[in-house]
Amino acid sequence: RTPDPTNMKPTLLLALLSFSLDMFGQTVGTYNIRYANPADGLDIWENRRDSLSKAIIDFHPDFLGLQEALLSQLQYLDSTLTGYSRYGVGREDGADKGEFAPIKNRLHIS
Repeated sequence: RTPDPTNMKPTLLLALLSFSLDMFGQTVGTYNIRYANPADGLDIWENRRDSLSKAIIDFHPDFLGLQEALLSQLQYLDSTLTGYSRYGVGREDGADKGEFAPIKNRLHIS
């Protein structure tokens, strides 16, 4: 059974909005994306990633904090959130191993 993304998006967007605020005209949000655990059944990363990416694009925060992100998940989000840069390192080695808690910021091109 494949999850229905139309049921997932409101939850994702609600999570983003519930942890967002407007600071000096800048929108800030945070989201725990849950690490890519192959034992998550219907909630595996591959079933969640497109809805999450779309929710972030629709919300378009200026700054976005993520939690529990693995490198492969960040690489996917980097490819779909092309108007953002990312800052942060993996907690196991200070580079790319383990979970990340990165900040993504939207690029403002004038």
